[in-house]
Amino acid sequence: MEKTARIDVARVIDEAKISRFQWLVYVLLFIVIAMDGYDTQSIAFVAPVIAKKWHITPAAFGFIFSAGLFGILVGAFLFGRLADWLAGEPW
Repeated sequence: MEKTARIDVARVIDEAKISRFQWLVYVLLFIVIAMDGYDTQSIAFVAPVIAKKWHITPAAFGFIFSAGLFGILVGAFLFGRLADWLAGEPW
């Protein structure tokens, strides 16, 4: 019977250097996360202008902000689960 070498995977990962591809992935993910945060927060800066143009109080946007964040929560939960199911992961 042949003797097989044991590899300490944790040590290999700890000692490995970060490649250019990994840095590119990190930068792209940072940009995606920043843009995602920007689109959710930008409405707070635009709401007073919209309220003035539509002749409504800025306080009326409270429900709109809450509904948007609730939609993000529900969408992330449902579509995250759906993506896991489509990828063959157990629920």
